[in-house]
Amino acid sequence: MRLYAARLKETQPLYSITSSEIYIAIAGVNFVHILPTTFFPEISSNENVNALTEECFSAKLQFPAPVTCVRFSKDGRYLGIATEDGTFLYEVETWDSPLQTIAGPAYELCWSQQANLLATAWKSISIYLRKEKEMPNMSENGHTTEKLESQMEEGPENSSTEKKHSNYNKVFEYSLLKVIDGHHSFICGLAFDPLSQYLASHSLDRSLKIWRLATFALEKNISKPFEHMPINSRYLRLSWSPDGAHIAAVNAINEGINVIAIVQRDSWTFDISLVGHQESLECTSFNPYLFSDPFQKSVIASAAHDGCICIWNTACARPVLVIKNITLAAFCDIQWSNSGFELYGVSLDGHICLLRFEESEFGPKMDQIEYPEDLSNCNFLKKPYGPKNTLEPTVIVSAPLPNTTTEVPKVRSPPSSPPSVKKRKVLKKKVTLRPASIHPATLFSQIRIGNPLVKPKWEITKSFGTMRIRNHQECTKIECYTGNEGENNPDWVTYLSSSVVLANGTKKFWAAGTEDASVHVFSPHGRLLLPPLVVGSTPCFLECCESYLCCVASNGLLYTWDVISSKAVHNPVSMLPLFHANFSNSKVAKGPSLEQLFVTDTGTPIAVMSDGNAFAYSPITSSWLRVSEGWWMIGSQYWGSLVTDSREESAMSFLERCTDEEIIKAGRGRFLQRTVKASMLRQGYDNYEMVVSIRHLENRLMSSEKLSLKFDFHENLLLYANRIAEEGMKDKMDELCRELLGPLRVPLSCTTPVKIGDRIWNPFISSSLNKRSLLKEIILHTAKHREIQRITSQYSYLLEHIPA
Repeated sequence: MRLYAARLKETQPLYSITSSEIYIAIAGVNFVHILPTTFFPEISSNENVNALTEECFSAKLQFPAPVTCVRFSKDGRYLGIATEDGTFLYEVETWDSPLQTIAGPAYELCWSQQANLLATAWKSISIYLRKEKEMPNMSENGHTTEKLESQMEEGPENSSTEKKHSNYNKVFEYSLLKVIDGHHSFICGLAFDPLSQYLASHSLDRSLKIWRLATFALEKNISKPFEHMPINSRYLRLSWSPDGAHIAAVNAINEGINVIAIVQRDSWTFDISLVGHQESLECTSFNPYLFSDPFQKSVIASAAHDGCICIWNTACARPVLVIKNITLAAFCDIQWSNSGFELYGVSLDGHICLLRFEESEFGPKMDQIEYPEDLSNCNFLKKPYGPKNTLEPTVIVSAPLPNTTTEVPKVRSPPSSPPSVKKRKVLKKKVTLRPASIHPATLFSQIRIGNPLVKPKWEITKSFGTMRIRNHQECTKIECYTGNEGENNPDWVTYLSSSVVLANGTKKFWAAGTEDASVHVFSPHGRLLLPPLVVGSTPCFLECCESYLCCVASNGLLYTWDVISSKAVHNPVSMLPLFHANFSNSKVAKGPSLEQLFVTDTGTPIAVMSDGNAFAYSPITSSWLRVSEGWWMIGSQYWGSLVTDSREESAMSFLERCTDEEIIKAGRGRFLQRTVKASMLRQGYDNYEMVVSIRHLENRLMSSEKLSLKFDFHENLLLYANRIAEEGMKDKMDELCRELLGPLRVPLSCTTPVKIGDRIWNPFISSSLNKRSLLKEIILHTAKHREIQRITSQYSYLLEHIPA
């Protein structure tokens, strides 16, 4: 990452910044300056940033009223400028006069994804709809020109022309569509949903409101995170994630700390808070791209009054980068570039900052999401754009989102008396990102897990190869590449009748989960290893390791197969117990959600929940085992990482780290800490920490045994033996040694289980560790404890006299 900073020659506050591929626009008190993006040097260059002189600006625009916000449209074609006197719309490279002026003060403005909608805000929200039509070109004698001008005078007040070198001029205008009232103070943040279904507005009345564009009705009013929000911020600039799944809203208060509230789409819950700033926040911005390293993640930037910028990603609970003291004044605006690797910012002391990142810092960039046309999800348009155009009948299918019911397709009819035209305009067919269709089995299930999105094209890359998926309405194409072979020469190709929603693979097989509730398994060279595996409903999680494949369907059923031997590891298992594991009669609380799924190299599935609990399914006990939980996080002295001989994190430590991240993300860490502290202060709880620590080690031991984790079992066994020896727990030590020693009549060379009465004693534990060898290690490690020597010396003597 490189940081570049420049400052205006005359120190003046800057309030807003926006960028396109060619230009950067910055807004001051009553001016907007246009800079070329080439003003900042390339990342490979060692040049310093140039001083901001008059020659640097491509244009300088002056306005009679204060400028509050500037925004380029997503395609970089238009620039919108919000002032307290009106909104000015410019076409790029035509800075002499605005194409359109919209009367009325505006504090914020935003464009929809395709620039078909424009929203401005003061104390109410005004939404404008773009209309386009083709008009005959002007003739040489000027009669057509006069006719055109007269038509424009009779039309709407806000209109302008756009010249084209053809026989037609394309005329466009943004006409007022709807005024939305609902806030009681200034609206300081405004953003369209990338899918053009919602509009979010954040106001100084301490509320965040979500408006449904199809009806302009209030979808959700969110006020709880902002009840104690300070109103010393000039702006409350929010941002939608590129997939439309989350909203990042600034200046939420969580236990007296300024945080960024992450609001989840559809449920509109705000369980996630990003903590990293000491003072009030002004702005936040999602990167326009998703990244994969190794999981899909989005990147968020935030800036505050303390002149600090934080960079977050959804794979971590803490900021991945914190840059302090960039400026001495508050940041008012930050915006990502279209490339996703440049972050621009402006502050009240006149600084323009650029943070330029490399791809290795974020991970591989995923394909740009293809959004639908803005009006395709709205039903407020019932007439064609212009008098000379006709609108063909269009079928609008609102794809159901996770945990919702399927909507009936709506048909938009053509005008009752369509005008006669010689040629009908053919609209290009666009493939759009959509949620997978909800399987009927999910509608009647006790569990409804959100379906993954159906992407038009995507790929997964492993060290041994790459699988590329192209989803079409008619069929889906899968191409697989092995090693470093050319992109144009796939090793094998196949076609499926349903869209692929998930894919994964190992060196032994590739797997693809489809929308029609099937899992297809192929060999590394494309041979079908099994007929399509039909699961309960649409796959939501698909994980694999070595020869094992694990799948969770949207109705909550878990499947695990040994692909190489073509058999199931266990029967289909319901995950319902995991969603009620923390049930309490004392209060009603929201249940956890499934966050991560893993499968071990022995075929054991592991699920990590949003409350921090990690569970493993044991076919032997036919039940879910809680292998990690937040309870041990605060009370145990052994919570932490175990490092293997290869300096890698152990499996149990990885699960405990997952618990750490989920608990911090949910904000339960302080609650648990207070609970533990209160318990330790109660009378009769003096040995609380010691007991919890021993119980934590016992849980680790049993969990690693059931998961066949050799290293974890060995290390935790020695820790456990040492601890009970330190505490003088003779009965526990005797019980442990007796179990490891086994029957005296069983020789040391025995390698098979032995039946003793109704019980079977196995000389090995955790798949390959010899119990009697472990006993020898324990005797050596606990030899320094005198109180235990009387017990361990007896078992040492017995080991020496067991027949070979």
